[in-house]
Amino acid sequence: MLRCLPGMVCTRVYMRYSRDDRMKRYREFLPAVLEVQDSPPSPAGRGIIWCVMLTMSAALLWAAWGKVDIVAVTQGKIVVSELSRPVNAAVTAEVAAVMVREGMHVAQGQPLIKFNDGHLQAQIKENRLRQRINRYHIARLTLLNRYYHQGERYRSASSRLSTRGCCAG
Repeated sequence: MLRCLPGMVCTRVYMRYSRDDRMKRYREFLPAVLEVQDSPPSPAGRGIIWCVMLTMSAALLWAAWGKVDIVAVTQGKIVVSELSRPVNAAVTAEVAAVMVREGMHVAQGQPLIKFNDGHLQAQIKENRLRQRINRYHIARLTLLNRYYHQGERYRSASSRLSTRGCCAG
């Protein structure tokens, strides 16, 4: 290594380092304020700025053209403005047998399940018996009504006869 004495120009030692290395060594010995002012900005800072700008641009584009489902959750009561009707099954029964399996092909009209309808058959018999009893009650009340009106006619005729006989004598 060639050492230079003060006042001598040492070109070989000076040229051994690149310009960036020389500037780096120069800045290392500056006071803190001058070091910050003279040193170039970090490339990481520029990368962070670019990432933030790209993220904001993507967010703005997504806000302009993206579609989001709006979901609102709240508590409250339902007030029905018209008559409400309960929703029930038309027929209640137990499933006795399932006549198809998963993946089977079925034809139109083919039975799929069989219900245990013993309870329903008992209700049908009971309703038919009540219907017959109600028909007997209707027939009895019709006869009573007919006899009542016949009795009214008889009483009105007899009262007319009795008033004529009373006035004639």
